[in-house]
Amino acid sequence: MDISNEIKLLLRDELRRQRLVETGKLINSIQVSYTNNVIKVTGVDYFEFINQKYNIIDNVMKSNRFIELIAKKTLDDILKDLSI
Repeated sequence: MDISNEIKLLLRDELRRQRLVETGKLINSIQVSYTNNVIKVTGVDYFEFINQKYNIIDNVMKSNRFIELIAKKTLDDILKDLSI
């Protein structure tokens, strides 16, 4: 299960929820990679400042949708390991 795309959608939804952007360069620039249980978020250079001011990533990580997504990913990984 690749959750990078799901996390990217959560970040975009959070930007829209806070009415910071609807469309455009910022929202289209967000990229997420998930490797070895590490999430890396990148975007245009000013995403860092918007995130610092409006806590975009923190809000996403505290959301029920994110917690459920990570829980499902963790369970899937455990079940995969057990079936070896």
